Amino acid sequence: MSTPGSILAGRAMMLLNHYKRVPIIGLSCSIAALSILVWNPATPPIWVAAVLSVVAFGIGATYPVGTVSIQNAVSRYQVGAAMGAMNFFRGLTAAFIVAIMGAILLATLGAAPERGGRVTVMTATAANALGADLAHVFRGVFAFGVVCLIVSLVALIRMEERPLRGRSDEIPKPA
Repeated sequence: MSTPGSILAGRAMMLLNHYKRVPIIGLSCSIAALSILVWNPATPPIWVAAVLSVVAFGIGATYPVGTVSIQNAVSRYQVGAAMGAMNFFRGLTAAFIVAIMGAILLATLGAAPERGGRVTVMTATAANALGADLAHVFRGVFAFGVVCLIVSLVALIRMEERPLRGRSDEIPKPA
């Protein structure tokens, strides 16, 4: 669902002078939607899918703006290195965030290997047999997601909004 958000933001960049508005609105909607799951993680699955679609749409709106902004900020001779660095750090950050979310999930389930001994984790089948509700386990994961989205929104707001260069615009040579 991030693809439609990405397409919308890319089209908006061609038409709007203030191209950061679309991803700012998208991220704000993502924060609000994910906050719903923090507040009520036991939401029915169909509603969780709808909420996560809104989250993905808002996050998708940031992709083209970030890419084009970086390309616009460097000389054309440095675009390859800038895109490589952006993709490296985007992938590294994503892996790091997924690892943190996994650690939050495992810690909430009771896995604590640092205590030594055998790790015992309650599986979903065992939890259902005991009548336990595992929805609360995801509250911390969703809350961490909200924090990450807020950090992204602050970074986007602070990002300088330069006029976009066209193909025919004079591009300065590197010093």
